[in-house]
Amino acid sequence: MCIWETAGRIWRINTRTLGVAAALAVACSFTIDVAAATPATQPLRRQNVTPGLAHAVKLRHADPNRTMNVAVSLQLRNQAALQDFIQKVSDRRSPIYGHYLKPAQFAAAYGPTIGQALQVVDYLQGHGLTVTPPTGSRTVIDASGPVRAIESAFGVTINDWHDRDENRDFFGNDAQPSLPSSIAPAIVGVLGLNNHYRLQRIGAAYPSRLSPRVAPGGGPNGGYTPAELKAAYD
Repeated sequence: MCIWETAGRIWRINTRTLGVAAALAVACSFTIDVAAATPATQPLRRQNVTPGLAHAVKLRHADPNRTMNVAVSLQLRNQAALQDFIQKVSDRRSPIYGHYLKPAQFAAAYGPTIGQALQVVDYLQGHGLTVTPPTGSRTVIDASGPVRAIESAFGVTINDWHDRDENRDFFGNDAQPSLPSSIAPAIVGVLGLNNHYRLQRIGAAYPSRLSPRVAPGGGPNGGYTPAELKAAYD
């Protein structure tokens, strides 16, 4: 074999090798671009799956065009300081006993920031939901839209179910909601993903010797919990 034939074969081999390498580089680049374009998601930390599914039968996938209303609950800030304030404001021996904050003061000290709330609003609107601008302490964001948009926004599937024990139908999700990692830590939970509420007789939660009007808070020594104060300031 002459030197020119040998050189030609080497050139063809190198050309094929370079072609394969270039193709792999393009494929890897495409994979990286796709991964970068897909935001990482994570499930909510608190349980947010429909209760009672153990004694329920799945009927069908919910109508994708059915309208749903949800309320996204946001995490309070400075919770250690809030717990301290709650304890003191509900302790008769404290100098600040009964000195409750005005809604604007509560929002400034403990509510989610405007930036956090707007980030969630933008995300929900981006998935086709109609969002009511948050007010008060900005701890709850109301949104509505078709089932398909709810499923897309929260990474769930909404099905229709039948409760065998209570002999009634309901809708709900059977998996934990997932949201982008950029906003998931700021979200406590999502109300409205199911309507399988536990039935309870009115007044059953209060002892007979107490009136609902004077029921103590759910915190230590009858003080108020963050959730109770949040509800009061919203």
